[in-house]
Amino acid sequence: MWWWPITKREGGARYESVHYRVQSVKDLLVILNHFDKYPLITQKWVNYQLFKRAFILIINKEHLTEDGLSKIVSIKASMNWGLSDELKVAFPDIIPEDKCIMEIPKIPSPEWIAGFTSAEGSFFVNIRESSASLLKKKVLLNFIITQHINEEQLMRNFIEYFGCGNIYFSGQGVYYRVTKFSEMNDKVISFFKKHKVLGVKYKDFEDLCIVAELMKTKAHLTKQGFDQIQLIKDRMNTRREFISDEYDGSDKPHLMDLRCTLRGFERNGDIKLGFNMQQGWNSYVKIPSKQFGLNKFSTYNSTIVNPGVWSGRTDVRVHLV
Repeated sequence: MWWWPITKREGGARYESVHYRVQSVKDLLVILNHFDKYPLITQKWVNYQLFKRAFILIINKEHLTEDGLSKIVSIKASMNWGLSDELKVAFPDIIPEDKCIMEIPKIPSPEWIAGFTSAEGSFFVNIRESSASLLKKKVLLNFIITQHINEEQLMRNFIEYFGCGNIYFSGQGVYYRVTKFSEMNDKVISFFKKHKVLGVKYKDFEDLCIVAELMKTKAHLTKQGFDQIQLIKDRMNTRREFISDEYDGSDKPHLMDLRCTLRGFERNGDIKLGFNMQQGWNSYVKIPSKQFGLNKFSTYNSTIVNPGVWSGRTDVRVHLV
């Protein structure tokens, strides 16, 4: 088993992820034993049962026979997106394997919710126009879990479990959402303080809690408080990709870890950077070269950066003090 970083560019945008994959028979037995002990409760359970059938065929060496291979292709035809065009041509007479019937899912434990939210949930702050506010702005705390429309019943179970929120539909998706402040504060926030999410989403949850405390004191109704919330919002979710944990949104000197574009060097040696923040790539800053050496730069590609040479749009990570 292994993991590796994936970088993808589409239309100038950059997407980064990391994949965890298990392939060996020995390691897959560990995975199967785990999910037999702790069953999936989404529709992925159906695919898991089909996967087990194919795995058993391989364990029994049946995949080495024509009949066994056809059985595996039949199973694959019922999983996920089905067969590719190439496989449909190669196996024109395949009949998809019958799927298992899944019982209505029940949420097994608060720990399951914390784990599921770590993968599928989001905490974020929404700011809307509001004629009722002196600032003409309204702050909303949001907790949302999104799934394929096949998981509608599971989403309804969240309403029953938390005793709040609603489900909404969008295209082929269904999502559970809580926005009412009293419900967010008394039920959602209190729950996740006891049962913590993992990964970077915990940082989003921490920021959400900071905004909740400001709202309790009505600070969001003042310009100073609203501006502070705006700064917190701007470092959450996908924007956390650009600003590190050390950034506290204040005007005081701080350590910042920013992903940006190195636009080039000035004649005096100063460094010109472009930041992909709210304004897109239109925001620039010049940093005196004496403030830090090139060893403070970490390039995101193989481009070698040398002073005095125009660098184009080289992605870099830079530490500013």
